[in-house]
Amino acid sequence: YKTIPPADSAANIPFDRWRELGTDGVVFGTVQRTGTTFHVEMRLFNIRTRQVALGKQYDGIRLNNPRAAAEKILASLA
Repeated sequence: YKTIPPADSAANIPFDRWRELGTDGVVFGTVQRTGTTFHVEMRLFNIRTRQVALGKQYDGIRLNNPRAAAEKILASLA
């Protein structure tokens, strides 16, 4: 997987390269700072269909505790 270039947008995900590795899905995300908080978006793509299998977005994530924010995001995916 280290030879697969990172995508700079969801439109540029190298699905064929991930499929060669036998991968079922790939996560693409973005983080944007809005003042003192962040807007975070993530999408899980099905490699075979190239469709979004799961998409989430989070607003108002505070800068002062990024670990807690990451744990909140991961917990919401379970």
